Amino acid sequence: MDIRGRGSELARLTEAVDRTLGGRGGMVLLSGEAGIGKSRLAAEALQYARSKGCAVLSGQAHPLHSGLAYAPIVEALRPHLSGGADLGPLMTGARTLPVTDPELERTRMFEEVARLVGELAPAVLFVDDLHWADRGTIELVHYIGHVGQVLVLAAYRPSDVLAELSAGARREDNEIRLTPLADNDVATLVQDLLGEVPPERMLQGVTARAKGIPLFVTALVHDGASSLRPDTLPVIVRDVVLSRLLQLNEDERRLLEIVSVADVASNALLAALWDGPLDATLRKLIAARLIVEQGTSYRIAHPLYAEVAYAELTLGERRTLHAAIARTIDAQTPGDVLALAPHYREAGDLVDAARAAKVTAEAGWRAMAVHDVAEAITYMTAAVANSPEDPVLLEGLGLAYQAAGQLSNAEAVWTKASALASGTLLSNLHYRLALLASENGNPAPDVEFAAGDPNGAMLKMIFTLRRTQVSSTQAMIDELRSFATDPTTAGQAVGAYGDALQAVSEYDISRALAAATRVLGLAQMCGRSDSPMQMQAARRLLLWLCIAAGDIPAALEHATRVRTELAQLDVPSASASVQFSYVTANYVRGDLRTALRASDEGIRIARGGQLFRSLTRMLLGRSIVLAEQGRLGEADECRTEAEGISVAQDISVSTLTALADMATSIHSGRTGQVAATPEWVSYNEPLSCVEPLFAGLILVARRDFDALGSTIAHLERFRGAPFFATIADRLTGLRDSSAELLERAADAFTRMGAGLIAAQTRLEWAELTGDRTRVLELVEAFDRQEAAPWAARARKHARSMGIRVPSSRISGVLSTRELEVVRLLGDGLSNADIAARLFLSPRTVETHLRNSYAKLNLSSRVALARWAADNGGRQ
Repeated sequence: MDIRGRGSELARLTEAVDRTLGGRGGMVLLSGEAGIGKSRLAAEALQYARSKGCAVLSGQAHPLHSGLAYAPIVEALRPHLSGGADLGPLMTGARTLPVTDPELERTRMFEEVARLVGELAPAVLFVDDLHWADRGTIELVHYIGHVGQVLVLAAYRPSDVLAELSAGARREDNEIRLTPLADNDVATLVQDLLGEVPPERMLQGVTARAKGIPLFVTALVHDGASSLRPDTLPVIVRDVVLSRLLQLNEDERRLLEIVSVADVASNALLAALWDGPLDATLRKLIAARLIVEQGTSYRIAHPLYAEVAYAELTLGERRTLHAAIARTIDAQTPGDVLALAPHYREAGDLVDAARAAKVTAEAGWRAMAVHDVAEAITYMTAAVANSPEDPVLLEGLGLAYQAAGQLSNAEAVWTKASALASGTLLSNLHYRLALLASENGNPAPDVEFAAGDPNGAMLKMIFTLRRTQVSSTQAMIDELRSFATDPTTAGQAVGAYGDALQAVSEYDISRALAAATRVLGLAQMCGRSDSPMQMQAARRLLLWLCIAAGDIPAALEHATRVRTELAQLDVPSASASVQFSYVTANYVRGDLRTALRASDEGIRIARGGQLFRSLTRMLLGRSIVLAEQGRLGEADECRTEAEGISVAQDISVSTLTALADMATSIHSGRTGQVAATPEWVSYNEPLSCVEPLFAGLILVARRDFDALGSTIAHLERFRGAPFFATIADRLTGLRDSSAELLERAADAFTRMGAGLIAAQTRLEWAELTGDRTRVLELVEAFDRQEAAPWAARARKHARSMGIRVPSSRISGVLSTRELEVVRLLGDGLSNADIAARLFLSPRTVETHLRNSYAKLNLSSRVALARWAADNGGRQ
């Protein structure tokens, strides 16, 4: 089963197949320049896999389909699907509402495809010419490579798009890079092709010009053109292919051009486009190895031949063929968007504009359904070009731009659409434009919605509460509640949501929790196109209410589900908002590391989408978490960046700004700068439901209790909210030096699942009672979550009790530069010496030392030097 010059490479592939049969699949990449023999080598490996009982799935990417998401995977899977199986949006192309964060929602589709492939195991999935594939296909191929008894084999030419994938494969020794054949292997290949020993002169010419590339060897031998001028690879390929194409007669050349434009040409397509006998011409092209047969369809034998044949056509000739192919496919299989869309896109004005707009729009909606926003923009742009005055298509193009983070482009097309639209569409466009203005940090105009539209009322609540005081929200809550008797399930969900907000405004957490649970149940019964935002809104409200009710694990479950559920919400900030919910849940749980990672992800999403309001909120949330870890310098940087972003007046932003200031002030010891109980501690943004939690938690760290009476009274107003009641007990215990209240609060926090807060309260109880039995356990808990200020405080208590504990080894507390400065201080160097050693200014050294004192909660140079000695200069 050897092929010339590729014995060792083939052995590696067969070993990979054998490993797959043994239950350990994976991914193998075949890389090399055009014509190097990747497909030929893969064919041998696939034949071996079949002989061993493996299912073989094959798909090929093509430059014409580079804009159609997952086309090679669809091609590979379609023959293996049972009668009732499908790939959901990947296969159907059904139009659904778009989403703003493709990365979050695409995971479910990836899992479904991986499941389908896994059901065929042991299996080999082969994708040829991966370099032509869309980004989604590349990521999906990588994803499937982690399925147990499945071997993913992909062939590609080196490409910047695949650099990351190929680098990972090289690290794992899973890439086979094909190099040119040795001269003796070329000689053997030429002899095999000719069926006889080649003339010496011919062999020398082929060897010199082909330079070990099997495709070139084959082309030169079949063409007999041993006198071609050596040149760069693209020129050689073009010359070789053209020299063969020029030898074809008119019919053969025309048929080759049709197949090159069609990519995959079925018998039915060719029969419809061809006048006269077809079989004889097909047989000649197949015999000449210019066309290969694939069941009842045909494809150019090598992509390079297709590229050259396509490039040799004039623009008019290409459009004419694309138009003819589009009309033929439309007549035969009008629902095949995957096949139709590229031809309608490239046919220009030679096809019916209305039909072209419809087909390319369907391709655009399909792309958004599978979260390929680049493809969505391409096809929605084509649709708009064919029907420039259609406000629905303009709305769709704007949604594609929004999903890609191109908000200025979205604003431009929606502004144009609003001049053409009326009714509900016009109302929605006004809302979108207002929300874009808000996300960009600009004041937004008032928005009018169609009367009786429950989703419009929901959207209005989301937007208006960003800039409205709590006293002004009652009318909107009443409007939501008026939909309780709506005949639709989606309307009833909005009514139940209004009931939940009404209960919260009355401080009745138990009643609010019951209403929010009803919202979730109704939203789950709805089609997502009918209920685009209720699911997410219900989850986020339940997150806050579960925390208030003392069920932290349930709150975390809602925060996790809201990140992964298919929440069809065409609000640009949705993906960042769900990250903020996840930050909140983990912050309350006491998992500061996860909260910090989630804030980083939210910041990445907001930056990429130019969501300035969301970016401001995420930066402030991250500042709060960093302050809890004692990383005050980084917290200040986040807060400073947030304050530098121009954002319109917004209650949520101003609240988080004040909270971030409070957190930094408390943990730096500047409690005198913390305001008394601020009015914004009350429940002021029902759709976010997070700021009061930050306020309640941060306030308990305060040591100046003169003004806490009103805070305690406020927390005690919440009925059915054990979490807030426990915070009130903790504050009262601190104020009144009540060990009993502190112990009761610590036990309650533990039962709720708020481990870090429980440890903090337990430490306060130990400080008050002089207890020393659990101090080491508390030190370990604080170290584990990198809560540096609390860890230092626990160590201080231990030392006061005569207990020796190791110095903090909390990773990530000091930056690399701060660690260098502290290490040199521990070695006995002065500030001036440290500055000279590290090429810093004395002022910069002082800044690093000041930050290090704050982060480690140390107050003297001696203590900092001892920390450096205890930690060996390492964290």
